Amino acid sequence: MTPENKNSQIPTEGTATPATSVKAKIHFIDEGQDLTYFEMDENGIITDAGIFHKEMYEGNQIVNFRSLIERGFVVQWDPKKGTGSSIKYPIERIEWRGNSLFKPVTKKQIKYFKTFLSHEPHGERVVHTIIRNWTVNRTHHISEVSDQEFQKILSDLVDEVHTSRDKQRKRVISHLAEAGFTTPDGKPDMNAINNWVEKQKYKKRFNHLNGAQLSELIYAAAQVKKHHLS
Repeated sequence: MTPENKNSQIPTEGTATPATSVKAKIHFIDEGQDLTYFEMDENGIITDAGIFHKEMYEGNQIVNFRSLIERGFVVQWDPKKGTGSSIKYPIERIEWRGNSLFKPVTKKQIKYFKTFLSHEPHGERVVHTIIRNWTVNRTHHISEVSDQEFQKILSDLVDEVHTSRDKQRKRVISHLAEAGFTTPDGKPDMNAINNWVEKQKYKKRFNHLNGAQLSELIYAAAQVKKHHLS
């Protein structure tokens, strides 16, 4: 039986050096075919194939993450021939070993990511850019990344959030300084500003407010300034 459908247009994510450590084993549903499993390393490089065809696939790379995890079939790239193929046999199960690059993100991680974002006024474009950067333009969907990629994406997003929140706090301070919250030498009076912040809707200290709450605070501070200058 022919296990694959050739497609010369499948892109490669780059040539990786084959490793000896097995990070995942893909088991295909056994329907009497010669190909029943792939083993791959942390780079997605096929290190073994069975029960036959090892020499045909060894050194090739599994390149499709979305199809591998969600659609249940494999796309592999042959760097020697410069062609790819989709393996038509359906996947029965995948054994993950350790924190592999190809270990998929979990539903719990996806839920955490979406909850985290719900508190921050970040546009989808910013988030998509971060995801694309870490997946080398493979995807912009968080549900299609690996566990390892998820950790790096979340770290970048946290850094982005901290930068964004700092800019938001500076806008609040600027509005209130123009509204008269200043020291005798004309600098922002941070004691007065912090006291004003803690009396607002969320009753939290300045540094404990998330992005969505700071957005509301910017509007409130702008209204204070407008009233002061009118």
